[in-house]
Amino acid sequence: MDMTAGMQQSIGGIRVEPRPSCMICGSDGEPLYDALLDHQYGVSGQWSLRKCRSKICGLVWQDPMITAGDLPLAYKSYYTHGNPSSFSSDNFWGRSFSFLDRRIASVLGLVPERNRYRNGFLDDCPPGSLLDIGCGNGDFAANMRLQGWSVRGTDADPEAAGAVARTHGFEVDVGELTDLAYPGESLDAVTARHVIEHIREPEAFLRECWRILKPGGRLVLVTPNVASLGHQIYRQHWQGLEPPRHMFLYDTRTLHALARSCDIESLSLFSTAQGASYIFRSSERIRVGHYDAARSFARTLLKYWYWLFLEVRALRNGRMSCGEELVLIADKPHPTGAPVPRTSLRTQTC
Repeated sequence: MDMTAGMQQSIGGIRVEPRPSCMICGSDGEPLYDALLDHQYGVSGQWSLRKCRSKICGLVWQDPMITAGDLPLAYKSYYTHGNPSSFSSDNFWGRSFSFLDRRIASVLGLVPERNRYRNGFLDDCPPGSLLDIGCGNGDFAANMRLQGWSVRGTDADPEAAGAVARTHGFEVDVGELTDLAYPGESLDAVTARHVIEHIREPEAFLRECWRILKPGGRLVLVTPNVASLGHQIYRQHWQGLEPPRHMFLYDTRTLHALARSCDIESLSLFSTAQGASYIFRSSERIRVGHYDAARSFARTLLKYWYWLFLEVRALRNGRMSCGEELVLIADKPHPTGAPVPRTSLRTQTC
């Protein structure tokens, strides 16, 4: 760790600050992992995670944590900076993996879960106005627009936002959610899929999600599950850690406690294995230290699908918190019980 003027700490040229205490319960954290590398996008430096010492908490977080001003430096080579058409694999090994993965998912009964994820867990909601926070390459929101939703996105990265606007043709607001100042109770659905783990101040973020949601509207969060089977197996090589971009990692207890602290009382919270095959495959690549499509396909094919089978079986045998991802679904209650009409997001002034 380098020291710069004014005793400012930095890691790999990125400014950081101490974060020794748990934001959920205030307890001290104990070291969990040190010297973690960014295997995915090559951000320089070695990163550390702490875990809350409280037996009834278990939150995991980055310490020291990247300062708000230097967060963009962790995303300079992020996937949203590429050509959106290149996000999915387009080679023989990638196509072969996808083909076999679909067959395995069908055998294991994961297709309904994957469909719900693809539809943002909004499949039982009539279309209305949808804000997708951290919309990434825009594919999810574009799919929801085809299903009748009026969509809008947010992203902290102007380059990513521009790519989405050019590719998919819907508006993407650039900035942090708490700075964008959407009107209160103006949206029928708010989705944040693999976003909250990137947020430095998650309580303020979650309160803002709830504020802008209409009574009767739905909030959906998806985030890596630090209590997953994959983390137990791969430990410091688990894909869900993704240093240094993942600030906080949750389990069912900590995500539920965070929601309650934001006055979100009535919610559904569960883990899922729908994306486990990708996470196991990526974790194996991190463990080995390189990725060669042909060798990885031959060497690890049976391994990560074996872990997938174990995870699905454990979930169905009652270990409901062992899936690779957590899903939180919360419907905002009506104060009077009267229905609230759904409107197009395009009519809102944002």
